[in-house]
Amino acid sequence: MFSKILLRLLKEALFPAVLVLLTKVAAIMIFVHAFSLAWSLEVKTFIPDFTFENQDVSVFVNSYSNLFVFLVVVFGFAWVLARAYYFHDTHIKPSLILRLLSWNLTGLLTSSHEIYHKGVVWISYLWLITLLIGVHTLLGINYVWVFVFALASSVLATWYFIADVERELVHHESTI
Repeated sequence: MFSKILLRLLKEALFPAVLVLLTKVAAIMIFVHAFSLAWSLEVKTFIPDFTFENQDVSVFVNSYSNLFVFLVVVFGFAWVLARAYYFHDTHIKPSLILRLLSWNLTGLLTSSHEIYHKGVVWISYLWLITLLIGVHTLLGINYVWVFVFALASSVLATWYFIADVERELVHHESTI
């Protein structure tokens, strides 16, 4: 039988997975229509393949659709980080709690258990997308600057997440 933690992580991972797939397809369609690009859809395997008139167009669409996917994952992870830094029940300011109570927004408060489950899922997607962008760059189907941006952003986001985990550990040790 699966552990409760593993089941919780799988449950948390479904929304970002669907979001990533929908963002990739939507970004491709937006660029195809915005720039009136000729394309076709080939279904040779389980995953359909978008094909374009030449390699330059393919690299352009792939690079910018990868960038959109990465930005969506970054914004999802940024929301988790914002909740960890500002709405974490172990280190939220009392004045903010009172303000949230008066606005009936106490649902924004989050526990360590919840925030770190979500954080692990989103940071996993962040690094997975960064890795895929890196592979695409090595294959020559992605602009190098997209990979550099993704790598630098992932390192920075990871640093912020680790800083919050350390802050939580220090807070936990001081209460023992």
